[in-house]
Amino acid sequence: MLEITPNKNQCEAIEHPPAPLMILAGAGTGKTFTLLYRIRYLCSTGSIQPKNVLLLTFTEKATAEAKHTIREIMGDDAESIFVGTFHSFCHSILRRYGTEERVHDVLWQDSDILYFLINNFDEMDFIQSRVFSADPVKAIRESFIPFFSRIRDELLTPEQLKEKAEQIKTSPDWILQEFPGIHDKNTDFDDAVLQLKDLIKAYNFFQKAKKDNYALDFGDMILGCYELLKGNKAILTNVRDEFRHIFIDEYQDNNYALNLIVNLIAEKEPSITVVGDEDQCIYSFRGANYYNISDFRNQYGSHPQYAEIPLVENHRSTQEILDLANVSIRNNPDRTEKNLKCPPDIPKSGPKPAWIQADRTQTLQSVPILIHEIINDGRSLYGDIAVICRGWSNVRAVSDAMQKAAIPVDIHIEKFFDIPIVKDVLSWGHLINDDSQTEIALFRILCQRMGEDWSRVFFRSMNRISTEEKLHELKDRRNESVELRKLLDALTSLKHSLDQNRKADEMVWEILNVIKNSPLLTAMRNKYRYRERLNLANTGEILNIAEQFVNTDLGGQLGDWLDFMKVMTLSSDRKAAQPDLENQRLAVQVMTIHQSKGLQFPIVILPFLQSGSFPSSLKKHPIINRLPSSWMSWEQDTETTFRDIHNREERRVFYVGVTRAERELYLFGPTSRQSMFTKELESENPQPMEIKTMNEHQDNSLSLSERKQGLLADLNREIAAKQIDNARNILDELEKADRGETADGSTPEPASREMLYLSATKIETYDTCPLKYRLKHIDNVSERKTRATLEFGSIMHAVLEEFHGLKIAEQTEENLKYLLNKNWREDAFEYRLRGEEFRKQGEEILSDYFRFIQENPPNVLKRESPFSYVMDEINVKISGKIDRIDQDGDTLAIVDYKTSKKKEKAETNLQMALYTEAILRDAVPGVKGNPGKANLHFLRHG
Repeated sequence: MLEITPNKNQCEAIEHPPAPLMILAGAGTGKTFTLLYRIRYLCSTGSIQPKNVLLLTFTEKATAEAKHTIREIMGDDAESIFVGTFHSFCHSILRRYGTEERVHDVLWQDSDILYFLINNFDEMDFIQSRVFSADPVKAIRESFIPFFSRIRDELLTPEQLKEKAEQIKTSPDWILQEFPGIHDKNTDFDDAVLQLKDLIKAYNFFQKAKKDNYALDFGDMILGCYELLKGNKAILTNVRDEFRHIFIDEYQDNNYALNLIVNLIAEKEPSITVVGDEDQCIYSFRGANYYNISDFRNQYGSHPQYAEIPLVENHRSTQEILDLANVSIRNNPDRTEKNLKCPPDIPKSGPKPAWIQADRTQTLQSVPILIHEIINDGRSLYGDIAVICRGWSNVRAVSDAMQKAAIPVDIHIEKFFDIPIVKDVLSWGHLINDDSQTEIALFRILCQRMGEDWSRVFFRSMNRISTEEKLHELKDRRNESVELRKLLDALTSLKHSLDQNRKADEMVWEILNVIKNSPLLTAMRNKYRYRERLNLANTGEILNIAEQFVNTDLGGQLGDWLDFMKVMTLSSDRKAAQPDLENQRLAVQVMTIHQSKGLQFPIVILPFLQSGSFPSSLKKHPIINRLPSSWMSWEQDTETTFRDIHNREERRVFYVGVTRAERELYLFGPTSRQSMFTKELESENPQPMEIKTMNEHQDNSLSLSERKQGLLADLNREIAAKQIDNARNILDELEKADRGETADGSTPEPASREMLYLSATKIETYDTCPLKYRLKHIDNVSERKTRATLEFGSIMHAVLEEFHGLKIAEQTEENLKYLLNKNWREDAFEYRLRGEEFRKQGEEILSDYFRFIQENPPNVLKRESPFSYVMDEINVKISGKIDRIDQDGDTLAIVDYKTSKKKEKAETNLQMALYTEAILRDAVPGVKGNPGKANLHFLRHG
């Protein structure tokens, strides 16, 4: 870090004696500089000793940067300073002072927790909530895990939880009062009470399981550290004696539990310095609460040397940008007033921030045009520009728009499970493990070894044939090619290793050994472009995950690991490991606002400022996913509505985005569905922004093909990595693309116009995922086992079809239940508790259905009626099955059963439109007449 001359307030903070000090540092005011130089100053003057310093940060990245800087400015004296995150500090206390048998407990990450809870859900026989039983995975992800985290955030002991559980009331009013974020219409309030009781029991079950498995998670580090310090005076005295001077960065992002631990250590002779800004508290979803600013005042305000020092001189942005930020955040009440300003000796001025009035479509056109203007005018480089969005969907949309407009974009949104080497390892694993994903795994491996054309022809010729039979056929044809022989030999070798009960990490290594001569691995050695470097980086990552899994589950076999990896795809959007780039300034940076925290850019563009997008929509939940308000120590006052809390956090998020800009700031948003942020700014006098309308006549005709977009992105990355030969090769490929040639120099053949065979289901599949449509309906690659909800739907359809085939006299409620028992399949449900819940739902649905047809007896004409017809004008053949056709007076009524909870209108349903057309065309055998009503019968709604 360069020597910087601190300003008056920074000097005051740096030189304040060892005592309670709160530095309220606005964005860009040099908070970390002030904190670290305060440590250096106090050590250099002998006021404190480095060995007694505890420096706590919010993230591992911040820890690494702080360690580097403190060593740079203090030299060897920095070696004895403890620098780390709160979790690493608490874990170190547990390891040093905890019981010997728990010292080597294995850390369970989020994916380990999810894996354990999913695999052991059926062991939780105490579960009473039908909502939880109906969808265990959703319950665990969206309710169990966040609830468990909040318990540790509040440092609640089992005894306290038991005591609080006895205070639970069963009225809807109590639920609404204690859970202000719960949905008042979509919540089953009786079940919500059961959910809360289940969650407490599930937490105790989870804590016992970790103890039995010698494991702990991040929450245990905090809770365990607090209990150790609180319950053992000797240990607390030792820790107080060692860490006499505490320094905390990003204080606004800490929670109640962390504050309590710090206050416990600092209680006797408080020498504690915190740096924070309540205006930048944007992590409430992790338990952060800016109330800790007030708590610090309450805790230490009476100390004779207590001080609060604001830092408001911003060295980052122009005054025009700061004026807009100040005006916006001022709309948040209950905050310490701060007015950011440029230093008087080095004032920075620039253009007013601009609000460009544009809807979403116009924004996607205008942002690339604006960037082209900035570059063409020589005002900036691509890498100086950041487009910062609220949410990943917006990041992807604006990135696509820029790439189509030939703008290089640096956006690391590659997901770990989308990386080819990861898919390859998992494919080989599923193939040799012979599980539900074997079919798609075989298809992928064949495509790589034998080529896509050969593999597609092979699968189409083996339609409705099992994977085992396909493998037998391949063995019969092993002499057709060298590659096929290699593939089959590799398969035999891996199965042999699997039979020897090798552990998961050993099997992953074996798989990588087998595929080292695959086209992908060969390209990684020979080509070494960005994609190859990306694959190489994630080869190490997948080995790492396998080793960590075996460390957690000592007997972990390949099948267990594959189940774990499946859970990992549920637990988070795990990002891929990224290869290093030497030059990051060659492309526009695109990211979310949370990602941008701590960064700064000469030019910032904030798009999609409209209601429902930014600020984001307030989402209320129909299930319990947090503690009751009265159980929380830092809960908001009851006069503040949940919507107000949400809007204030969104305004802080907006403030963080605005204060990333150094020279120029552009806001994009419409006047209809206007964002409350632009509405507030528009009403200010003087107005802190210039208002512009989109120029309808601007040229936006430049649009690149997907191939050129990919090549341009690759070119940017190769230059950034200084891989000049690769960059030259990509330029050659771009020239071929301009000439309309493929990568090998040939001209692509025009597509033939064959008859297309579609159904409503196929169209919906294509609309959702074109690749899934191709694999399932063109290449005949069988799907993995269907979801329980779909299995339940097919059971209910089978019951009703058979029921309406009975004679009228036999259509009794008793026979309806008999048919449910006859068609029920226990193996359709992966969890016993889920199967039991769906069985109950089936009985209830059929009872309601029977009452309905008693009151509205149908005249059933046809059941499960197949149809097909050709639409000649587009050369498409439509086919399908109609659940039920009734004679309804002079017309034919179409009935389609739905078991989903979400209702939709029949008149906007594609399926019903196709069925009606089938009746009009006389395409249903044995049925003639005019179509009348089209009814979507939602069975869950009677």
